[in-house]
Amino acid sequence: MHTSDIPGTFRRSSRVPMALPVTIISLEPKAQFLETCETLVISAHGCAMLSPIRLEAGVPLQFRVNNGRQTTAHVVDCQPLGSDQPGWKVAVKLDLPGNFWGLSSC
Repeated sequence: MHTSDIPGTFRRSSRVPMALPVTIISLEPKAQFLETCETLVISAHGCAMLSPIRLEAGVPLQFRVNNGRQTTAHVVDCQPLGSDQPGWKVAVKLDLPGNFWGLSSC
């Protein structure tokens, strides 16, 4: 049986393991910040990234990458890395899915 035959396992786009620096800027007036984070996995619909700060689900963000591209996204989930590691693993969904990352495989 293919994994796409199992409910809840279908992916809209491929996930690509990739460590890319990304500058994130909060678009939430009550939670302003600017941080440089690093992606763990990217896709046409978003990414998982490491962040030094905790981000609340739903917070709107602006993403900027080194090639000059920018887009908007929002936080889907945020989990602590663990007791022995500082930081957070953040799941982010792009507001406009596409090849924001500039990869031929997205």
